[in-house]
Amino acid sequence: MASLSASVQAADTHWLDVESQIQYAYYTEDAHALRNMVDALNSNGAADALKSYYAGLLAYRQTQLAEVQSDQAKAPVRKNDRSKNEAR
Repeated sequence: MASLSASVQAADTHWLDVESQIQYAYYTEDAHALRNMVDALNSNGAADALKSYYAGLLAYRQTQLAEVQSDQAKAPVRKNDRSKNEAR
């Protein structure tokens, strides 16, 4: 019973690590890291119930990041906009 509990806890720790990596890559706007995680999730052949959840979370974060980057690309560039660097 103790070994089963330890293996469940190890699996939970693994998925929490995956979630942390997804969130970190999203908040740091690292699209490359998110793409690499897609490959890592797809290469793991395990049929874990949480795998599809984290694959969905990853796809969601990739979509959000693509939207943010698209909006930033469309934003006009202001050469002399000093308000960004001034202390308030």
